[in-house]
Amino acid sequence: HAADTNLITVSPAETLFIPKQKMQLIENIDLEIGKLYLESAELKLLLHEADKHRNVLFRTAVYLIAFTGMRPGEAFALKKSDIDFNRKVIQITKTMAAKNSIKGEFELTPPKTLNAIRTIDIDDIVVEKVKYLLNFKYLKDWEQSEFLFGDKTGVPPTIKALNQFCKSLGRV
Repeated sequence: HAADTNLITVSPAETLFIPKQKMQLIENIDLEIGKLYLESAELKLLLHEADKHRNVLFRTAVYLIAFTGMRPGEAFALKKSDIDFNRKVIQITKTMAAKNSIKGEFELTPPKTLNAIRTIDIDDIVVEKVKYLLNFKYLKDWEQSEFLFGDKTGVPPTIKALNQFCKSLGRV
């Protein structure tokens, strides 16, 4: 208020320095981080259960995410043009931001950081799964869509639906 009323020339708030809080050593941090990732045996079991499921769209998404480390929003934002089968790479340039977890209500946004824009190598297993998905959609006469994971109507699913799919695999 004093600066606004010209009682002082420099507001103390302009020169204020707030030091960043230092991280504290947490002995169990590895245990917490470990909960975020699957062990090799757990991943094999998840992929085995996914292979038995009839939902080709989610089955392919699980493989793609597991083998590349991409985020679900990045996977569902993929367009067919982002994949180069000859070079076996995928361009990550966008992510899908869902609105209220309602199917079809989303927007494509750039990733949060420049480092998230990247090219990912894919192996033969992922290439095979993606080609199978595209052929399946063609044979079933699904709506033409630019999205790799466009469903029967051409719209990508929600991340919430993928999470429910993965939880159902875990219950088997």
